[in-house]
Amino acid sequence: MKAPAVLRLAVAALVAAQLAAPSSFAAERIGVRAWAHPGYGRIVFDWTSDVTHAARLDGDTLTVSFGQPLSADFSAVTRNLGAYVAAVSLDEAGRVVTARLKSGYRMHSFTSGKRVVVDLLPAGDTPAPAKAEAGAPPAAQAPVSLTRSVPEPARQPEPVAARTGMLSPPAGPVTLPVRVGRNAEYGRLVFDWPKKVGFTVSRDGQAVTIQFAAPADVDLDALRRALPRQISTAVVRPGKDGLQLGLVVPPDAQLRYFHSGPRVVFDVVTRIQTRAETEKAAQAAAPPRSLARPKARPGAAASGGTEASGEKPLPDRLVSVEASRLGADVTLKFNWRESVNAAVFHRGAVLWIVFDKPARLDLSAIRLTGRVLFETARQEPVVGAAVLRLPMTMRYRANVRRNGTAWEVGIGPTPKPGGTDLPLRAERRDGEGASVTIGMKDAAGVIPLRDPDAGDTTFVVPGATAVGGVWNLRRFPEFELLESAQGIAVRPLDERVRVGSEGTQARVFRPGGLTVSDPSVFAQAQTRKWTPKLLDFAAWQYGPAEDYQKIEYELLNYVTQPDGLKRSAARLGLARFYIAHGMAAESLGVIEAMLRHDAAMLRDNGVRALRGVGRYLIGHYAEAMTDFEHPALRDERQIDPWRAAIAAARGDWRRAHRLFEDADPVFTAYPTRFAMHFGLLATEAALSVGDIDVAAVRLSVLDATPATSSQLDHAAFLRGHLLKQQKDADKAIELWQAVVAMGDRPNRAKASFALVNTLLEQEKIKPTEAIEKLEQLRFAWRDDVFEFDLLHRLGQLYADTKDFRHSLMTLRQAATYFKEIEGAGALMEEMRALFRTFYLDGDADVLAPVVALGLFNEFRELTPPGEEGDIIYRKLADRLVAVDLLAEAAGLLDHQVRFRAEGEAKARIGARLADVLLMSRKPKDALAALATSAVEPIPAALSDRRRWIAVRALSDDGRLPEALAMLDADSSDEALLLRTQILWRSGDWHRAARALARLTGPFDEDKVDPSEAELLLRRAVALSLAGDEAGIDYLRDRFGPAMAKTARAAEFAAVVGRKPIDTEDFAVLARQAAELDTFTAFMGDGAGRPPAAIPPQAAAIN
Repeated sequence: MKAPAVLRLAVAALVAAQLAAPSSFAAERIGVRAWAHPGYGRIVFDWTSDVTHAARLDGDTLTVSFGQPLSADFSAVTRNLGAYVAAVSLDEAGRVVTARLKSGYRMHSFTSGKRVVVDLLPAGDTPAPAKAEAGAPPAAQAPVSLTRSVPEPARQPEPVAARTGMLSPPAGPVTLPVRVGRNAEYGRLVFDWPKKVGFTVSRDGQAVTIQFAAPADVDLDALRRALPRQISTAVVRPGKDGLQLGLVVPPDAQLRYFHSGPRVVFDVVTRIQTRAETEKAAQAAAPPRSLARPKARPGAAASGGTEASGEKPLPDRLVSVEASRLGADVTLKFNWRESVNAAVFHRGAVLWIVFDKPARLDLSAIRLTGRVLFETARQEPVVGAAVLRLPMTMRYRANVRRNGTAWEVGIGPTPKPGGTDLPLRAERRDGEGASVTIGMKDAAGVIPLRDPDAGDTTFVVPGATAVGGVWNLRRFPEFELLESAQGIAVRPLDERVRVGSEGTQARVFRPGGLTVSDPSVFAQAQTRKWTPKLLDFAAWQYGPAEDYQKIEYELLNYVTQPDGLKRSAARLGLARFYIAHGMAAESLGVIEAMLRHDAAMLRDNGVRALRGVGRYLIGHYAEAMTDFEHPALRDERQIDPWRAAIAAARGDWRRAHRLFEDADPVFTAYPTRFAMHFGLLATEAALSVGDIDVAAVRLSVLDATPATSSQLDHAAFLRGHLLKQQKDADKAIELWQAVVAMGDRPNRAKASFALVNTLLEQEKIKPTEAIEKLEQLRFAWRDDVFEFDLLHRLGQLYADTKDFRHSLMTLRQAATYFKEIEGAGALMEEMRALFRTFYLDGDADVLAPVVALGLFNEFRELTPPGEEGDIIYRKLADRLVAVDLLAEAAGLLDHQVRFRAEGEAKARIGARLADVLLMSRKPKDALAALATSAVEPIPAALSDRRRWIAVRALSDDGRLPEALAMLDADSSDEALLLRTQILWRSGDWHRAARALARLTGPFDEDKVDPSEAELLLRRAVALSLAGDEAGIDYLRDRFGPAMAKTARAAEFAAVVGRKPIDTEDFAVLARQAAELDTFTAFMGDGAGRPPAAIPPQAAAIN
């Protein structure tokens, strides 16, 4: 039984204090834990540093001496090991622990990290495995992740002594060696009887039974590990008449069996052989492989050696890479000239492509063609392999094909996974415990990769053919199988996890066994307050945990019944048994097989509920909710805890809290592993909605509930939030610091997140420091709700520090990757508000116009509709025009005209677009823009302005008569100026002079301002070119004295003077006069007035 959470947290806080101020003389307060395993008792001394020790057993007195003094509470020893220990004491010096044992026990001690472990065993028993994890009692299950992919509550491995022989019948007088032979066309079993024994073979479909006439014992675990591919499983059934062996073979396989001396040879043939081949095979009775001492495959590799990654030079051999794009899909082709194995997998938003031979990959095509899909393309330096790392801008799936020696990888929204979803199977091997195998054809060696972002190691097993991968992330207590399109990638959550390649399969294992499939040993079941009808997990265990394998054997035996109805009932019983022991994947496999042969079983509400539970435990929430929301279960109160848990996994804490409020009678009746799981979720839901009274009560209940180390860490994390909401932030910080220092990875990440937010609220760190710390957490733990909250907070902090690009990028990632999480929709509104503020309130004005444009294009979808959006477009276009980025400004305005604006706004923006196009010397495009934006009705002022712009465009395009015709009925000053410019351009100097006379109007003869001086000079040039001497005399006599006082005195005198002027000098003066922006100076640059400058026609002067 685990110590209460409060005790563990007190120990953690004490450890932190001692680390801060160590003393070599004071007695160290340590934790002492004890519990009973099947067959032995264990005592653990939890030191915080390495310490020497010596253990000795004299008769019934056990003494354990330590190299430094200690103080501790030993009540757990006598309470939990009363069958072993009568009393415990500590000497005055605090260095020697003495325990008086009850008779008949012996002792075995060892160290596990900083822990000292003492095992008490019945005299004559084999010592408990020293490599077993000393930090967790047998009653604890492995971490239950309260995240998107919640694994099934799992079990610690039983000692080998408690498992041996449980699947075999009682030992007989003979231990029968069985050897295995493999051939491409048949698989062979050879039973090495010491003397000739009779046998019979019977077959029912795929089930084959071999009945021997004598009893014997078989090493079933070794046989199952070595079975040829033609035999999928083997079961030993005890029988009165002798050994009975059950096998499952392919439906189209043929059987061949015979005696060879005392040996019995049994073949499963998948290709029909000729008679000569059969006779030859019968002579070869000795198979190539023995189960006595299995040899490692030459090509097999197990992870755990030196990692292959590091900054090393890439090899000289170059492999060309082609990149093609069709719509949003990108295809990469790696043109290897030799056969290589490949793996392709996702980790977060990064796509990894791995080949098991070294080469330098030519990435130029990827960087050119795939730059929209990939942020970068980088080859990681890995010894003996070619590894490509592609961070993606959008999370798309990949598929893989092999074409000769070349590999093709397709990425995009359309590609679907190729090959198959590789099958997973849990198995047990003698002396190694439980492991998980992944079926692969031609699995290659294991390649360890160091992730530069997360800083951890992923083990990759490539495949020789494009057989498929693991289509969805599969999370287990000690490891994750990452989503892959080819091969597999394993991310350990426990540093002891190893990966091996075994030819036709990859294997994930750990010294002492994984907890994913081994039975857990739990404390005695709590008294049930209420027995669920649909989900009676306690009853479905069918007996005590120590009888797990015996019960499993009996259930498997029932499944082989020939009667279809009995077989379905037996399968349902087996599925319930597996789910009650937390083996969700195995349970779902049995349910799938049951429904494949008897689909009507799904009409049973209990079957549907059972399948929903299994789907939830492996993290398939949408599928689980499909079962739970079926009309037959929609109103079923017993499903509320599971609905609440799915709501929690999606971040919908209000719904989760509401459902948990009435679900206590349901989940508190569950076995401990489930009760603690739901209790933690219910507490977190209460805290998330601010119901601190309910949260406090729930936490007090959890303190007295047996729990795993991970669950205790989670409870400590939640208690920190309770303290913070109770206005005791300092204690919350201390508690979270203890979790960060000693907790498991998911709770360390969550506690770190809470710490950063709290320290920021207290102004103990700056926003920039908080951003740096939170960025480091992005790959610390992958979980939908946690990652969503983390990205959301990061986006807010980036906005607070005016880093709007990173803010919008981060918020978009949260909204895009986690659409199912509650709050994702509101996040889009938050992004729109941020975008609106940035561009309307002037924050964007501090950026260079081209940078502001780039940011706008990147997040254009956030532009608000209506007038606010139009203002953003206009302000940005004006800034671009001001720095002569006319093409960019025109692009913005064109998009607005085509896709956003309507009615009067469309006509107004179209006029502005035509204006900018005229500045770019594109009169034809300006006329087209006016035509595209033409709408009716519009105000008269806007109509006039559009007409004047059209006149300018026609003039610039050389269509002068059409331009003049548009001004016939227009007597405005603007029309007069435009008419003057067109006449000037056409060389009609008489009419141009008259038009200029109208523009100049009645001037003050004694005082002429600069703008009037410019117009008078232009009028003088026109009269001179027209040969109107009388007009020139009039100007000279009337305005000569006033013009003599202006900056244009010399030019005016030269044009109107009586002295002849040189032709070349006159041409220069005329050209200068033509280039004057006279109207802008004279009329002002008012709103709605077109720029007046018209390029001169110099040829008219020559």
